[in-house]
Amino acid sequence: GRFYLPAGGERLRFLRAGSAGPESGLFVHRAVDHVLICSPEDDVEAANFTEASCRFGRQRRLLSNFPALEQEAYMRISNAQAPPHGVVLIDSILLEDAFGNALPFNFSAVQNHSAV
Repeated sequence: GRFYLPAGGERLRFLRAGSAGPESGLFVHRAVDHVLICSPEDDVEAANFTEASCRFGRQRRLLSNFPALEQEAYMRISNAQAPPHGVVLIDSILLEDAFGNALPFNFSAVQNHSAV
């Protein structure tokens, strides 16, 4: 789903499990042009849920056109392995500021959009 990335959002912290390997995980794209703005920081392969994150700071230059504005974004969960070999499970997604404080975000806040 789509959501608004509030000004001050630095990273997504979430739980991840699975065995899909590199190039798999949770990715965030800017909705206006589909540019990747957040990608997994760790290559996690775990049978149990493990903490993972993606930091917007890695792609901060892509956000600099609208630094103080909320931006419409969407998440994509990708499994780069051919089925049935890989699995990606994501749970407990939190948006945080630079100090680790949770920021509110709401998937239902964006309405009247076309599917991506």
